Amino acid sequence: MSRRRRPGNYQLSPSFLATSTFGAGILFALILRQAIVRDENRYSTLVAVSKASSVVTETSNHEPARTPKPIWIDVDGIRAAAPQPAAFHSIFDIDATVEIKSQSERRSADPALSECIRWARLETSSAPTRISPSTAGELIDLYAARSKDGVSVCVASRSQVALVTEVRAQLSGAPYRVERLTLTRPSRNLSGHQPVPQGGPAAASAELLQTRADLSRLKGVSLGTYGTVIVPMDVNPGELAILRFTDTAYASRLALNEVREQLASLSAASSELANRLHVIFSGRGCEQAISASCRVGADRRCAEIHRYLLVLGQAYSILRNFQEARTVQTVPGERFRFALERLSAALADTSATLLGLVPGIVVSPAPNQAANTPHSLSSASGEQKTYGAGTFLVTVNLSNLGSRPARLIKIGIDRDALPAGVRCDPMEPALFETLAPAQSVRATFVLRQPAASPGGMRCVGDISYFSAGAAAHLRPANW
Repeated sequence: MSRRRRPGNYQLSPSFLATSTFGAGILFALILRQAIVRDENRYSTLVAVSKASSVVTETSNHEPARTPKPIWIDVDGIRAAAPQPAAFHSIFDIDATVEIKSQSERRSADPALSECIRWARLETSSAPTRISPSTAGELIDLYAARSKDGVSVCVASRSQVALVTEVRAQLSGAPYRVERLTLTRPSRNLSGHQPVPQGGPAAASAELLQTRADLSRLKGVSLGTYGTVIVPMDVNPGELAILRFTDTAYASRLALNEVREQLASLSAASSELANRLHVIFSGRGCEQAISASCRVGADRRCAEIHRYLLVLGQAYSILRNFQEARTVQTVPGERFRFALERLSAALADTSATLLGLVPGIVVSPAPNQAANTPHSLSSASGEQKTYGAGTFLVTVNLSNLGSRPARLIKIGIDRDALPAGVRCDPMEPALFETLAPAQSVRATFVLRQPAASPGGMRCVGDISYFSAGAAAHLRPANW
């Protein structure tokens, strides 16, 4: 147990803090490098990927027929359009005659549908859309929304064949995280328009609960000024695909303002802690790297972001020491901790977008667990692994689709985010020294529930990598 230093008349200069923080980052990098081992039983692999794709996918021998020509979907994410309630209701097959007066009423009536709408930020302003050729409007339902956070595009298929579409989104200059949520609904009408199910959002929510949902992250994009981003997006019969562009610099600015607001309120909770934190944050910030009109190159922006991540790490460490010693009030301390975590996550997303790093996580039930029969799987070393009911296989991966290598990668599971009683094997993360461009690293973990229960397993990965002498953490989550 570390001893706390008594308060006294001393000050730490910003230059000393910057030097010691950078030195601590370099020391930690050297220690982590020495700890890298190759263990075949951990299912850790390094594979090559194509720069044109964002995730490693497996092809099927029974792919559905596809449209011969692509369908162009143009979205203007800069201007707002008039409200389009009919298009919104058609996307989710909601009975438009059933009125939902507030978001709280929607959350209580249909939590699954509400979660999907919240994630896609669909209750913001509508965005102008156009389909080419115009006859393709009979095959899909289309809706787009825009806000300061970014743009979301929803495409629901009413075709009996797979649709080859390309989304052309006009966006303002910023770094964008790009994600795709695919919902496959078994009762989706494939033969043309028909009256939507009665019951309004509650009926649509019941259908969403039976829907297979896949959330994947695509390669991000960084625009110096406004421009058009083209994303190929195939939509199979019965699918609803939601493409979400998130301005990570804007999210970072919001989180930075929240950290400053919470820091200002800490004086009443602990004057000593507030004074120490003010010294830490008195140095150079990261405002230039996350500004709306940034003209700095990607390398310089990443270096500034990662230097500030070191500052946040030091602030987090000091806060935890005060919390463990119970020398700061609980509520203000927790609020400041949450603000630090949100800012660290937003900056890490911005860094990953600039570097072309794409994290991912895939969660699937172990084969034959529904029949409550054990299943054996061979590891890379030939050892047989047996899985029973209530077991899930989780693969966490990181792909480098950029032009610069990433170093000292650590891939694991955020155990604090797991449901109570769930065991993770192995518990330790997988370590990789270098991730070159066009490569991907991945590690597989086994999660075991204390008793078999219906439904899937929601978990969060924990991926860290080093750049400019500091680590950034990415936490991909499944739907």
